[in-house]
Amino acid sequence: MIHKKNLDVLLVNPSVVVILDDRKDVWDTQNQENVIVMQKYHFFTSSVQDFGLSGGEILSELRIDEFYLGGRAYLHIVFQILRLIHNRFFYGIESEGTTPMDKDVRVVLKGMMKEVLKDCKIVFNSVSS
Repeated sequence: MIHKKNLDVLLVNPSVVVILDDRKDVWDTQNQENVIVMQKYHFFTSSVQDFGLSGGEILSELRIDEFYLGGRAYLHIVFQILRLIHNRFFYGIESEGTTPMDKDVRVVLKGMMKEVLKDCKIVFNSVSS
């Protein structure tokens, strides 16, 4: 049996936890809705070696902590997404008279995922098997 990661070790309700990971399938089924899948982040040489990668730039050797994706700093993009999730999660708590424990971040994540392709039309012009 393959061991799956889970949130059992945290002393907090999973409804208030966001997980950043490069793989969703390594998480227990009950925690997969908490996962935001992101690119693998290799800062140290050992990380690159552990995954059997070669070449590329090792950030620690370059003395930088960022790589760029589409001309934008990747960690900055991730931070902006987390800040947006935080703002949506905490929005209205004081005015509603609720607490964070009354809310579920997974609902926020689902809503944001639905917005990604909202108003887009996807056309398949051929399908091959």
